[in-house]
Amino acid sequence: MLHLKLIAKGNVQGVGFRAFVIRIGSSLNLLGCAKNLPDGSVEIIAEGTKEKLGEFLRRIKFREPNGISVEFLETVEEKEISKPLFASFSVAY
Repeated sequence: MLHLKLIAKGNVQGVGFRAFVIRIGSSLNLLGCAKNLPDGSVEIIAEGTKEKLGEFLRRIKFREPNGISVEFLETVEEKEISKPLFASFSVAY
């Protein structure tokens, strides 16, 4: 199982981006959270298989609903984990 920490920049706060991320993550049976950061970006933590995380990233980058614009998506951490740190995919505050 992989653990990814991502930072999304662009028009990602106040437009439903966290809910969009959670819908995608949940539909792929991933675990993690999405959290607004003070600088206007969103931190995403996602856990799951390499294949499902790849699909997750593809959907976030290329299926932007109205108002959402991900201009930059950076992976800031990627590591193997033996058991998940999250029980579901949710919004973190």
